[in-house]
Amino acid sequence: MDDERFDELMQKPYRFWVDHYHRSMELPEMERELRETIDALPDAVYDAMPSFMEAATRFLVGQTQSWGLPGTEIAALIATIADGKIPAIANDFAGEEQDSLYGALFDIVTLFFAARAAESDEVRRIIGSVP
Repeated sequence: MDDERFDELMQKPYRFWVDHYHRSMELPEMERELRETIDALPDAVYDAMPSFMEAATRFLVGQTQSWGLPGTEIAALIATIADGKIPAIANDFAGEEQDSLYGALFDIVTLFFAARAAESDEVRRIIGSVP
């Protein structure tokens, strides 16, 4: 995706990211991308993923209005959750490396929900409609 399209999507409601993945990937490709992104995480980050994913999922499922927030706000929220649940990100990484990890976590959370939405009416209901 080019920078202009990325910036445009980040300004739209977060649910548009799910739509983007549905338009650009089939479910097996989403799952492969998710697996590859997770596999590429440093061990210290990977080891803390269960608590991070639980917190991110609880927030996005419990606060359904969050799907209407701009992608930039969800990215900041994911970074905040990561700082609380994956101390290695804040303690062991800095600069571009840290930013890349936050970006990978944004992708992981988004791909997770996009893949689940492809299979579940309930997840699509939680995310809301994408015009």
